[in-house]
Amino acid sequence: MNKWVQLFTRIHIHPVFWLVIAGAVMTARFYELLILFMIVFIHELGHAIAATYYNWRIKQIFLLPFGGALELDEFGNRPIKEEFIVTIAGPLQHIWMMALVFFLYQIDMVSVKDYSLFVEFNMMILLFNCLPILPLDGGKLLSLGLAYFYPFQQAFKNSILLSFVFLSIYSLLIIILSPYHINGWVIVLFLLYSLYQDWKNRTFVFMRFLLEKSTHDIEKYKNRKEIRVQAQDSIQNVVERFYRGMYHTIMVLDNGKKVGKLSETKILEHYFDTHTRTKGIKDLIY
Repeated sequence: MNKWVQLFTRIHIHPVFWLVIAGAVMTARFYELLILFMIVFIHELGHAIAATYYNWRIKQIFLLPFGGALELDEFGNRPIKEEFIVTIAGPLQHIWMMALVFFLYQIDMVSVKDYSLFVEFNMMILLFNCLPILPLDGGKLLSLGLAYFYPFQQAFKNSILLSFVFLSIYSLLIIILSPYHINGWVIVLFLLYSLYQDWKNRTFVFMRFLLEKSTHDIEKYKNRKEIRVQAQDSIQNVVERFYRGMYHTIMVLDNGKKVGKLSETKILEHYFDTHTRTKGIKDLIY
């Protein structure tokens, strides 16, 4: 089956969206929900098309009231440039959608009410998705930004912790501005649960990151990075310093002197041997 056709077979409505649909039916606001659904669908399709273009492994595409969740079988080894493009591909859809509806409004094909509603929903979803909270687009951009300065494991942990901070601020604003907004609290609970799952699975995500690294073709890495370690450091300590999108060369020092150089490939081979994971790097040199 063509990969573009397969893309549409992976689209699903998340249970959270079904709750919002039920609320819309009970309050006779199905028309507004239809507009919201269309905007969310196009937003998420932007992510999915970009990911498909780069041949990312897409498992499922969930549609949510505030955007979507692109479930991927990727664990941090794609180039940061690709991840950046896939991430912003969703928010960029709002620009042409608002431009199109403005044009239709100007030629009297869209009423003032529909135009206002469409722009309001577009801005609401766009701005909400820009919040620096995982798994929102803003949270993913935050994670990519941290990946420039920190190793993968540390960047992932920091992005989750910062997301908790920003979610707390967002929750406080809801308490102050609209404490009885049911949909708002449903979204907060969803984000809180997602962050909890990310934190609980952080070790698994790191292991998948390393496992994929061990199977990647070295030539696919455009960026190289040298890591300086001490001979007494363990293999575990060394892999925790690996960066996203980099191939590493490990320079081993002993009492301030260079005593050897190891490749990332060799380090990972020994790392996945559970009997040598805690051994010192010096055991691989001498």
